[in-house]
Amino acid sequence: MSGRDGAGPAVGEVGVQVLYLRAVIRVYGPWTTSQTISADERALAVRRVRYAGDLLADLEAQLPRNEVR
Repeated sequence: MSGRDGAGPAVGEVGVQVLYLRAVIRVYGPWTTSQTISADERALAVRRVRYAGDLLADLEAQLPRNEVR
């Protein structure tokens, strides 16, 4: 979906993406240091958190300051 001008996602859609990425970081963050899961699962969690963090930084840089908290 795109915004009204068709140039990119609507602000509401970006807000939903931001909330989703924050949830990914909250859920998988503890797995990045957990010793109760396998090294493969831990590595997957690290990749997911890193990727979500990078995307989140990019998206938040595009939003007005008060858009999503």
